[in-house]
Parts: sequence; C-alpha cells; structure tokens
Amino acid sequence: MIDDFFENIKPIDLSMAICHSGGADGADTYFEKIGEEYGIITKAYSYKTPKHNSPNKVEISEEDYLEGID
Repeated sequence: MIDDFFENIKPIDLSMAICHSGGADGADTYFEKIGEEYGIITKAYSYKTPKHNSPNKVEISEEDYLEGID
C-alpha cells in the first residue's frame, strides 16, 4: 500500500519554486545559495541598506518597513 503511494508522486518542478527570504547573513544566505544550485528563485526582501548585497534583493517600501516596525 505504501509503495502505491510513492509510485504516484510526481517530481517537483523546482524552476517553479520561489524562496521568500529576509536575506539575513547566516541561514537566509545559505538557503539562497543552495537553492540557486537547484534552480530555485529567491526573493530576498530588505529595507534600503547597503549592507544587504544579495543579487536577489527586493527593496521593500517605506510603508512596508514602518508596518514591520509596528
């Protein structure tokens, strides 16, 4: 019965996967780099700062930043 379950599982199309990240040093950066090896797109969200230098950086708006502070 369990073999039937695994036979019906379809492979995941990793090109359709998106990792949403805060882009912090450490685990966020690590997952971004590993995901890249498997073709996974990362969106590393950050406020306007020169310290965040991910090639996948998505700068959030002032409004979103202030909402996060609240």
